Amino acid sequence: MEPFAGYLLRSALWLSGFFLVWIIFLRNERFFTLRRFFLLSGIIASLLLPLVTIRFIVEIPPAAEDSILSADDTSASASVNTLSGDNIVPALSLLYLAVVLLLLLRTLVQSASLFFRVIKKDISIAGKAKVVKSLSAAPSFSFFNYIFINPSLPEEERREILNHEMAHVTQMHWVDLILSQLLCTLQWANPLAWLWARFVKQNHEYLADQSALKLSAHPAVYRAAMINQLIGTPALSLSNSFNQSLNKKRFDMMNNRANSPWRKLKVLFILPVAALILYACSESEYMPYAVTENNPADGKSQHLSDIRVRGIVVDDSGPVERVNVVVTENQKGTVTDREGYFELDAPGTSTLTFSANGYRTRTMSISNLFMGKFYNPSPMVIGVRLDRNDQEPPPQPYRPRVETREPSILFILDGIEMADTDLYELDPKNIERISVLKDESSISHYGDRAKDGVIIITTKKN
Repeated sequence: MEPFAGYLLRSALWLSGFFLVWIIFLRNERFFTLRRFFLLSGIIASLLLPLVTIRFIVEIPPAAEDSILSADDTSASASVNTLSGDNIVPALSLLYLAVVLLLLLRTLVQSASLFFRVIKKDISIAGKAKVVKSLSAAPSFSFFNYIFINPSLPEEERREILNHEMAHVTQMHWVDLILSQLLCTLQWANPLAWLWARFVKQNHEYLADQSALKLSAHPAVYRAAMINQLIGTPALSLSNSFNQSLNKKRFDMMNNRANSPWRKLKVLFILPVAALILYACSESEYMPYAVTENNPADGKSQHLSDIRVRGIVVDDSGPVERVNVVVTENQKGTVTDREGYFELDAPGTSTLTFSANGYRTRTMSISNLFMGKFYNPSPMVIGVRLDRNDQEPPPQPYRPRVETREPSILFILDGIEMADTDLYELDPKNIERISVLKDESSISHYGDRAKDGVIIITTKKN
C-alpha cells in the first residue's frame, strides 16, 4: 500500500503545480484552445508523471562503527514501528480504495442509465452527432456523441442550443471529461482535483460558445437561450450541460477582445514549476567512499571495496558462452562459461563491457544498479541480453582443452635405438620381424626408457 500512497502524494503535488500556474497566469485569458491543452496536460501529468522518478548518486563518507545500530536496537525500532503504524496504514488504504471503487461504480451506473434512455428514444443524425429528443432534457446536454435536447423548445432557441452542443461533440470534449473524472476518482480526497474538473468543463463552455456564436445570426437570441436554460441540473459528470458555469464571467468571455499573442507565453511558467517538482520527487542513491590520505580534499573518492558481480549472458536462443566481460576502468575481466555464467569483482562506480564475436558490444554501469541501497549490495546478481551482429560470424561452440600424454615407446632397429620419426624412412619390404616387449624384463634390460614398451625391428639380411 505504501507505493500507492506515495503515488497519490506525488500526483497531488503535480496537480498543485499546474493549479498554481493556472490561477496566477491563465485563469482569465481568452486563448481557450491553449487553455484546454494546459488543462489536459495537468491531468495527464498528475496521472503519469508520478510514475517517473529521477535518481542521482550521492557519495557519502562511511558511517562510524559506533553509529551503526546493533541487532537489538534494530529489532526494537522495528517493533515500535509495527505497533504504531503497520496496523493503521493498511486500514486507511483499504478505506481509500473502497471510496475509489464506489465513485467508479456511481459513474458507470449513471452512464448506463443514459444509454438506456437512448435506446428508448427516437434518434436523428446531425453531422457527427446523434440527437435524442427528450422532454426530461432540462437543461440540454451532450454525452459522448449524443445530444439530449427538449423538443418543446422554440425552433430558433433549439437551433442555437444545437449549435452549442454540436461544438462539444465535434471537439471531442468527452475525452477531457473522462480524464478529469478519472483524476477526481483517484484523488477524491483532494479538493484541487474537483476544482480542476470544474475548470475543464468551464473551458468547454467557452469553446462551445465561441464556436456557436460564429454560426449564430442573432447572438442576442443565443444569450437569451442560455438564460432560459437556468432551470435544471447537469445529468452527470461525463456530460456537457448548456447551463454549465452560467454566470457573468461566461457572458464576459463571449465578448471579442484583442489580446497580444505574446500572452500565450504565460503557459511556459509551468516549466520551472515542473523542474522543481521533478527535483522534489527525485531519489538519492547513496554510495559510501573513503578519502585518500595523499589527496583528501580534491573531491575525488575511492570506494571502500569491490562488488562481487555474478550474472548470466543470454541472447534470443539462450545462454551465450565465451563472452568477454571486462571492467572498463581497470581492464580486468573474465569469460562466460558454456552456461553463460560469469563472476568477477568490480568497483562500485565502474562500467562492465560485454563483447563477443557475432554480437554487438554492450556496456552496463554498476552504479545504476544500486537502486538506492546504502551499502554495497555484494554479491550483485544481474542478467545481460546481447543482440546479434549480422556482420560478424557467431562464436564457435565451447570445447574444453584436454591434455594428453603420448606414450614414450622405445624403438630398436637391428639392435640400435632409433627415433620414431625415422620409421617413415624405413621400407616395409625390408622388415623381417617385429617384436613387442611389455614385461618387466624389457625395463631391466633397457632401463626406464622402456617403461611404455619396446618395439624391436629386425630387417632382412642380404
